[in-house]
Amino acid sequence: MSEQLHRSPIDVTAADNMRRLRIERGWSALQLAKRCTTFGEQQEPPVTSMLSRSKIAKVESAVAKLGLTDVWLLAGVFNVAIAELVADASGKPSLEERVASLEQSVQALQEAVPTDEPAAVPETSAPAPVPQRPYSRAPSTISRPEFGPEEPYEEVPPLG
Repeated sequence: MSEQLHRSPIDVTAADNMRRLRIERGWSALQLAKRCTTFGEQQEPPVTSMLSRSKIAKVESAVAKLGLTDVWLLAGVFNVAIAELVADASGKPSLEERVASLEQSVQALQEAVPTDEPAAVPETSAPAPVPQRPYSRAPSTISRPEFGPEEPYEEVPPLG
């Protein structure tokens, strides 16, 4: 039984898109691996493909992750942009769309919340003072007010 890796959303998306593109073209994992090797060898300088049939199967089943070189090779073999290979094709907003939406939300919040002029920060090169302990106590000077003042011990006569 193989253990699944924790994969980020971009790992999952890239693996899903790799599988989708491979199946759309009618290629087996072995055919894709051979195409990646050939594509890598044709580059100047040549790029060694680490995408074997076994690794492709492991990536598709969440047991391995794609590396940056792998993504680059796959984009070349499939003749798509890297962004298309890592883009979410499920109809969810893309990363760029989510970032733009968050930026708009932040801007709207900043406009809605009135702010005063920021307080001037004094320019000083001296470090902030380190807080000192409010008191120093030695074991012989501990006073416990809830029990009253310390009283001397009484002599206890020996048993006899």
